[in-house]
Amino acid sequence: MHSTQRSFLVLATCFLQAALSAQEVKVTRDLGTWWSASVETSLAPRWKFQAEHQLRTYGNALELDDAIVDAGVKHKVSKQVRLSGALRFTHNARRRLDSENKYRYNVDAHWIQPVGERVSLRYRLRHEQEYTNLFELLGQTLDVESKFRHRVKAFYEAGETHRPYASVEVHRLTKMFRTPSFSQLRMHLGDTWNAGNKQWDVSIGYTRELRVPHPLNFVFLFTRCNFEL
Repeated sequence: MHSTQRSFLVLATCFLQAALSAQEVKVTRDLGTWWSASVETSLAPRWKFQAEHQLRTYGNALELDDAIVDAGVKHKVSKQVRLSGALRFTHNARRRLDSENKYRYNVDAHWIQPVGERVSLRYRLRHEQEYTNLFELLGQTLDVESKFRHRVKAFYEAGETHRPYASVEVHRLTKMFRTPSFSQLRMHLGDTWNAGNKQWDVSIGYTRELRVPHPLNFVFLFTRCNFEL
């Protein structure tokens, strides 16, 4: 083979590798939507049951990311303290790899503190544990991750029905063969209001990955309609 042919093959191989690598560049900015409908009903004094279905999109809101179903209970301990817990199933379509199913439980502690007549602060500590393909991989090593999520939320009583709010949340992730670290930042700016037996919650959300070389910055429209029975 002539030297010119070898040079051409080397250049062609380098070009092909560069093109393939360019196709795998991680998206760092994206837009999406989170749509949710839930039903809530009283079980007993200070106890409530809630079931929720949620769809999440990405890719400028054109592609399905997650389909979620969860159910749980809430308990009002006092005016300032509430406890809750839930089970969740998520079908994750995944952005770059094959789809997978996730199974999760979470336990929450809520603390509410009024600040003046119209403002209240809420702190939520959530512990959650999630198993990937739990039933599909029985008997094999499971992909398990655990998180502690800290969220602070400020509400403003704008009138009889509307309650605009802002929130910030950080996730601390623990995973096998990985040092525990803060993995995600999430913020919301929105409003909740009542309409008959329904409560609407609409906000603009923002999430950012932490401690990764090329973090994803994701902005999404969050819409939830909760029916009280």
